[in-house]
Amino acid sequence: MLWTTDGVGVSSTGPGTYVSSAPTIVSDGSGGAVVTFTSRAGTYDQICANHVSSAGAVQWGTNGTFLRFSAGGASRTMGVSDGNGGLIATWFDSRNLNAYSQRIDRYGFLGSPEPEIVSVRDVVGDQ
Repeated sequence: MLWTTDGVGVSSTGPGTYVSSAPTIVSDGSGGAVVTFTSRAGTYDQICANHVSSAGAVQWGTNGTFLRFSAGGASRTMGVSDGNGGLIATWFDSRNLNAYSQRIDRYGFLGSPEPEIVSVRDVVGDQ
């Protein structure tokens, strides 16, 4: 057993804060996991994600990466692997009946922060 007997905490909870929906756990492809969850502090919902390495070390900080902070209504988090150690998270907002999605890369950054070459051209005499 590599993780602690009582498991690994993926979010700190202060007074009046609790996880308000079942977490989703997705393999990171390297023996670890990415966890998404909704926590509630008073009337505010926070959609969060955190990465736990194969050794049981939390990778994205005490509270993980915040995906959404709203005045209630956010729930039912789900996630799938992005195939590169990250996650694509989805959640439902009952206030407007919409579903939202966000990609988190393997380092806990939102979106696709990695550089992408979109075009190449030769510049004459640039040697």
